[in-house]
Amino acid sequence: MGNSNKSSIWLLIALIAFLGLSAFLWFQNSQLSSKLDAHEKELFELEKVNAELDQDYQAALASLEEFRGENNELNNLIDSQKKELSAQKDKINNLIWSKRELGKAREEISQIKGMMTQNLQELSTLREENTRLANLNKKLETEKVQLSNEVNREREINTELSEAKTILVSQKEQLDKSNEVLSSKVDMAMAIKINWLEVKGYEVKDDGNLKKKSKG
Repeated sequence: MGNSNKSSIWLLIALIAFLGLSAFLWFQNSQLSSKLDAHEKELFELEKVNAELDQDYQAALASLEEFRGENNELNNLIDSQKKELSAQKDKINNLIWSKRELGKAREEISQIKGMMTQNLQELSTLREENTRLANLNKKLETEKVQLSNEVNREREINTELSEAKTILVSQKEQLDKSNEVLSSKVDMAMAIKINWLEVKGYEVKDDGNLKKKSKG
């Protein structure tokens, strides 16, 4: 066999080896490309679910804050529900990024939506009840003020009546004393008159006989 034939054989072997390597590299590249596409698709789905979670979480927080006011009981319930919501979000984040269980994560997100609907209804009912109680307390406070004013007015009237009674008693006592004095004067006048009527004198007439004489 000549050198020319040997070179052809080696060239053919090299060509076959190159083609085999190229095919192997193409296969490997194809596999890597498929894995990369699958990874990118998975990452896209993870980010999509995570974005949905964040959107629902922020919307839930905003809805809860709309119920915040001056009522401590209502505010405490809001804070409690926010903590519960935060714990649920952490749990779903773990399902998304650690366990890659997107199906279960979506189920948990759906459950959060249902929980938030129930929580918001509870807050709405509690706020309506608090509003009703606040209006009732306001009405009772108004009635209390009115009653207090009436009581004070009654006390003023009673005080005025007591003072008037005291004045009347004093005037009666003075009148009684005046009546006593007047009665004494009348009795004295009557006694004087009676004494005047009963006192009689005698005078000697010209004929020597005695004649009764009244002294005025």
